[in-house]
This record gives sequence, C-alpha cells and structure tokens, in this order.
Amino acid sequence: MLLFFRLILFALLVYFALAPDITLAELLIAAIAYFGFEFNIRRQQHKKAVTVAADEIRATLRLHPTLYYNRLQEAQKQEFEARVIRFIAQKTFIPRGPGMDVTTEMQMKIAACAVQLTFGLPEIHFSHFKTFLLYPERYYSTIYKQYHCGEVNMRGIIVLSWRDFETGNYNPADGLNLGLHEMAHALHLENGIPNGEYDFLNREYLYHWATVSETERERLQTDKSIFRRLSSAPDTHEFFAVAVELFFELPLLLKQEHPGIYSSLANLLNQDPATGAQHAAAPPHHTQTIATL
Repeated sequence: MLLFFRLILFALLVYFALAPDITLAELLIAAIAYFGFEFNIRRQQHKKAVTVAADEIRATLRLHPTLYYNRLQEAQKQEFEARVIRFIAQKTFIPRGPGMDVTTEMQMKIAACAVQLTFGLPEIHFSHFKTFLLYPERYYSTIYKQYHCGEVNMRGIIVLSWRDFETGNYNPADGLNLGLHEMAHALHLENGIPNGEYDFLNREYLYHWATVSETERERLQTDKSIFRRLSSAPDTHEFFAVAVELFFELPLLLKQEHPGIYSSLANLLNQDPATGAQHAAAPPHHTQTIATL
C-alpha cells in the first residue's frame, strides 16, 4: 500500500512537471508535498529501526544478565539498560578472524562492562574510543609484536579476544575480567583526552588514588600481595586496571588485604560493592539513587 501511494505521488509530480499550463509555484508545491511525504516515511522507518534495536538490546540484557545487573533494583536496572543502549549506539563493532560474527549479545556484554565501571559517575560514553575489534581468540598484535587477549590504543580502538572476554565473564568472582580490565584502561585514558568528556573524574579522588597506588606499588616490591597480578603490574595503568577487576569481582578480599586501594577506588568510582550498595549517578536535575544489593 505504501509503495502504491509513493508511485501515485511520483506520477503526479511528473505530470505536473510536464504539463504546459502548470505554474512554477504549483510545481514547487507538488515537489514539496512529494519530498515531504518521502522524508516523513524515512523518518518514521528510522525511528522504528532504532526502537526495535533498543528493545532487542534490552531484551538481550534481561535474557543474559550480568551478576552486577541482577543485583540492582528495578529503577537502577532501567537506568543501566538505557546507558547500555546509548553506549552501543555510539560504537562500531568489527569482527576479525575467520568465522567471527558480532551479535547483539556480544555488543551488550561489552557495553555492560563499560556501564558497570562508570555507573556511579555521570554518564560516560568513552567518546574517544569509537571502535571495537573482536577476535575469536588471542591475536597477534602488530604494535607489540606478541599475542594479546586485549588492548586499548590511542587511535580510539579497543581490541578484544572474545574467548578471553567470555572466560572472564563466566566466573564473576575469580578476579579476572578482560572487559572490565580494558575498559579501566580506556577510562583512565579518556579522563585525560580533551573532548566533551574531559576531566570527569574527581580531581581530589584521582590525586588520592595516584598517591595510594604509588605507595602500594612500592610496598609490593617487597611485601608480596596474595593478588599476584597486582604485585607484578609493570606500571600505573596496569595497576589501575587490575585493581578495578579485583574491586568488582573480589571486593571483600581486596578491602581486607588492601583497604587503602579499595577505599580510594570506592571514592573515585562512587561505588562500594563490598557493602552491597551501588551508587547510580543521577542525570541532570534528578536526585541520586542508591541500589542496595
């Protein structure tokens, strides 16, 4: 039916254009009517496509929920879903390697890691990092000349081995989570890149984290931690990423073994998983809400 109306309108437009007694004003009105109709149809189709995509993402998250999402109250779940949808809309996900295909569930899981990390902050989209490259397993990095399971680079690309990503997601309490690890790297970098999201981390808390982490890194050169990856972190960026994994996956143990690290991250990220509460930063002109787990 829609195609029929389009053909009729197009035929009328052609008729008016060829008719010898039609004025320029009448032809202009006919053209405006036709292209206005086309524009409205395309706008409605685009709106419908976006709505379907959002519903699909929301349904996928509810069907394959993360432990973090499951522990939120309903109001926080809705905010979490909205952030996941907006994050996905701004990113490009590119499959790499034989037989690799990117599904809605994969996009949702990646976005969920980013939202989990930043749920206590005003909404962060990681604007500089627009592209995700997804490999089926560990890949050879031409930059570092070795096999990697993930990396974040300043060209705005985040690379992930899907097998390693899923392994980290499978056990949410082993202290290993590639998604959170790489998004922590991206968060650390994003905060210092001049763009619309520049300097979003609280400067006082960030300075405190820098002081605490440096002190802890020096101490762990002699007093080894039960968290081997924390002790062996080669630089401040890696130390932060590993600490974030432990903060969300083993919060009670991290708080017990390294209370300074835990409390500093709790302030910086505005979350406190060890006590069973997450702080969802309120959007502008709304009050802050707290999700009790």
